[in-house]
Amino acid sequence: MALVTFLPNVWLGNTLQTKYFNHGSMTTKVLFVAGMVFTTSAFFVVRLLLVYNAGYAWAVDLLLGKMGSVSRVVLAVTLPPVVDAIQSIVLLSTGMELEPEAPPEQA
Repeated sequence: MALVTFLPNVWLGNTLQTKYFNHGSMTTKVLFVAGMVFTTSAFFVVRLLLVYNAGYAWAVDLLLGKMGSVSRVVLAVTLPPVVDAIQSIVLLSTGMELEPEAPPEQA
């Protein structure tokens, strides 16, 4: 669920970063950062609503209830860093797009 609700942040950053942060004024940079903070916060709330109101937490609890305690601990230790790594890779890959070079100035 964390990966799904992270995708709007990636899309927004990918769409607006070059214009409003990389090539923007100080005002647009501050607004871009504020917009990213707002988007992150809003989709965190969406994630909570989906996890608890849509039954996702209940389904995961039911699924993990059938596993042994060692398996649950292994999943609890390994899954969050894997999700963080995937999110980081997606975010870094969007920031690595090459910008077209400006044509050389003519004298």
